[in-house]
Amino acid sequence: MKSLLVIPAFLLLGTTLVCAQQEASFREGAAIPESVTGSTATIAAYIRSHASSGSDQVKMAYGWVITHITYDIRSRDLVILNEDRGILIRSALEKRRGVCENFAYLFADLCKNLGFPALVVGGYTRQNGAVDRSPHAWVAVQLDNEWALYDPTWDAADVRYGRVAYFRTSPEVFIQTHMPFDPLLQFVNRPLSYDEFRKGRMEGDPASGVWDYKDSVAHYLKMSPLEQYLSAERRIQHNGTSNSMIDTKITQLRMEIEIIRQEEDSAHYQGAVNAYNQAVILLNDFINYRNNRFKPARSDSEVEALFSGMQDQITAARTQIRLVNESKATLTLDTGGLEEALGKLEREISSEKDFYRANRPRR
Repeated sequence: MKSLLVIPAFLLLGTTLVCAQQEASFREGAAIPESVTGSTATIAAYIRSHASSGSDQVKMAYGWVITHITYDIRSRDLVILNEDRGILIRSALEKRRGVCENFAYLFADLCKNLGFPALVVGGYTRQNGAVDRSPHAWVAVQLDNEWALYDPTWDAADVRYGRVAYFRTSPEVFIQTHMPFDPLLQFVNRPLSYDEFRKGRMEGDPASGVWDYKDSVAHYLKMSPLEQYLSAERRIQHNGTSNSMIDTKITQLRMEIEIIRQEEDSAHYQGAVNAYNQAVILLNDFINYRNNRFKPARSDSEVEALFSGMQDQITAARTQIRLVNESKATLTLDTGGLEEALGKLEREISSEKDFYRANRPRR
């Protein structure tokens, strides 16, 4: 969320004032026709047809966002009640207002539609030499194989004064005012701890070690959502003294982890039920064949394959049940009834198999 922004005095020297070339690209973005602004896909298509370089395309996208979306604290309720990214984007497009999450997800989605990797980064900020008490969101975009950072919310407040200070900012400069919850998303080889950021120590501690953030980010982007949440939780917990915003972030991550695990458990349980039902269908097929005095005729290999199929389905069901039982979710599903039904079904299949082998028709 955005609080009143006062640019620190030490940062004024690093402020990116709008130069003539940038101003042209931002103006072109601001002048995108209203008829194509119904979705990020149509805005991106227009931008691609009017700008050839990736840099100019991102400038146009940024220029449109910071001149057409207005910060409105009343939009905060939408973010609290619904974290759906699509709704945050549609709300910003339709209402032309929002809070930092709306700005960030809208700009990030434009960049993705333009073909550039983009991440929404959650964290908090330093203003007037002190840590602000409200969380904030901004964007990281990879352009020309380099990650840079953007804060469309803050620039939307300043563009009216001819300033665009947080467009394609280097991570080393951005960390002076923006601390992501996940230290990986500082995009630097020696991340600052939360304590260092709070104290204004921007050089980092050499004893903390160095990592190759480009490889680490590339690996992170290949992870599943569950793996991303788990790795982020570990990094956050090892990055120094937390505060209430960090604690809330950890709680949110754990909720996301729990939701994913429960969804996976439900999928495995349903997979077990489906396999059980398929085994029942195959068994009923054999029972109908038996009740019809083994007519029309089937070869032994066909009937044995039918029994093998039943057993394969039971094995598949038990594999899915095992995954449910091994789940790390806090709330787990009770598989006892299904396991009992599988045992009963397996005994019925064995009995029918013995009957067939004792009474199979002679050819």
